[in-house]
Amino acid sequence: MSEEPKQSSFRITDRRGQAKEEPTPLVQPSAKREPESPPRQEAKKEPRKEPHGDEYPSIDFSTFVVSMSSSALIHMGLVKDPHTGHADKNLPLAKQEVEILTMLEEKTRGNLSKEEKRLMDEVLYELRIRFVEAARTP
Repeated sequence: MSEEPKQSSFRITDRRGQAKEEPTPLVQPSAKREPESPPRQEAKKEPRKEPHGDEYPSIDFSTFVVSMSSSALIHMGLVKDPHTGHADKNLPLAKQEVEILTMLEEKTRGNLSKEEKRLMDEVLYELRIRFVEAARTP
């Protein structure tokens, strides 16, 4: 008995190069080319305005660290929540905020200015001490 090769139930046809029209590119080339923008410079520190007129401070590294630490203090129950007016403890969230700041410290090591490093060190030290105290009190 001789074995014959089995026929495949489907057929593959290479149609590359047989297309009648070129596919439409995802990005249309423009007639005029925009000049390249100059290197990005430090943003000016101006307060942002929301549509309803409230002003917020510009965001930089220090503002971000202070914001995270404020959030941690609120979760520790040491500062009243500005939205509710109550000082409620949520230690798991407070711990998470401290861990996020610790991770940020590790990932930015060697890339911070002296002032930013000092701020990060002082904030983390203070938050860790206060977390231990908050965890001890009911």
